[in-house]
This record gives sequence, structure tokens and C-alpha cells, in this order.
Amino acid sequence: MKKYLNLVLVVLFTTFFIIVPANAQKRNVGKEAQKLSYGAKAGFNIASLTSSEDQSRIGLCIGVFGEYKVRKDFGISVDLLYSQQGAENEVEGIAVGLLLDYLNIPILANLELFDGLSVKAGLQPGFLLSSKFYIAGISVDYDDANSIDFSIPIGLSYTFDFGVLIDVRYNLGLTKVADELSDKNSVFQITLGYKF
Repeated sequence: MKKYLNLVLVVLFTTFFIIVPANAQKRNVGKEAQKLSYGAKAGFNIASLTSSEDQSRIGLCIGVFGEYKVRKDFGISVDLLYSQQGAENEVEGIAVGLLLDYLNIPILANLELFDGLSVKAGLQPGFLLSSKFYIAGISVDYDDANSIDFSIPIGLSYTFDFGVLIDVRYNLGLTKVADELSDKNSVFQITLGYKF
């Protein structure tokens, strides 16, 4: 898991410290002239499993995104996100949990309601990076987790004039996290990003 996180961090630092200065003049051209935009975002998940009474897992969500404006008020976006999901609980004072880490690729239709505020919905395939079951601080690989996960992301985002955006989403799981379980992912996600 560390190697994936390190890779994402390298991409983000490269984006912010090399590409941002090079694109500073582009932002002065105006929103209408800019059909393709991209950026980086980071935030957190409040993740749970649908048929479980376990507590939510608070996890990291970090990655990059791109958006193509079909017209002024409508665009299609694709994200590439490292996402920590699963659930945690405490049984007789002992901490237990199922830790699921994914590379999620939400593909979203974005409708701008008014300047800066957009509503979005789409489909999100997720690719399992790591699955672990832990009890009392000891974790073991959970090999039965399905390698691909599908969900429907819906949400709102607001982009400020200076490029900063806030994105709030709910990801409704469509597929079981493992064949032997009836649980599906249920993820509330908040991210802060920068659009170039």
C-alpha cells in the first residue's frame, strides 16, 4: 500500500510545483476558452459496508482528475483516486475491521447549475489494491475480496474563480465486496482540489 501512496504523492507534488507555474497564464484566458481542465485533489472518506452494523472507516482519498466541457454548462470528467474504504468495529473491547483500498476511476457527467456549482453523477469502477482483515492490531491478508468493484457516485462540487474546488460525493456500491459476503461499499467522500 505504501508504494501506491508514494506514487500518488509524487504525482501530486510534480503537478503542483512544475505544472501550476507553467499554466498560470492559461487561467487568464477565461473559462469559456478552456474546454479541457485537469487538477489534483485530496480529502477523506467516511466508508462503511451496507449490510453491516460496523462503524465507519475514516480513510484517505487522493488523486488527479480531468474534465472536458462539451458546452459551457455541461462536461464529462474522469478521476483517478486512491481510496481507503471498508469498515471497523469493536467487539468486547477488541478492535476489528475489514480494510479495503481501491484505485477508483469515477466517470461523471457534470451539469453546472450556476457559476461554479455543479451537480454530478456517473459510474465508478474500482480496482482492489489491498484487502486486509485486522483484529487487535494484527492484520492479515483477506484473499476473498473481489478484485473489481462498481458503484454509482453522485454529488456536488463548487469551483472558485481562483481554481480551488470542493467536491462532496456519495458512492453507492453496486457489487459485493466479496462473494461470500452480502456487503457492498457505501462511501461518503469530501475532497479539496485545484483545477488548472
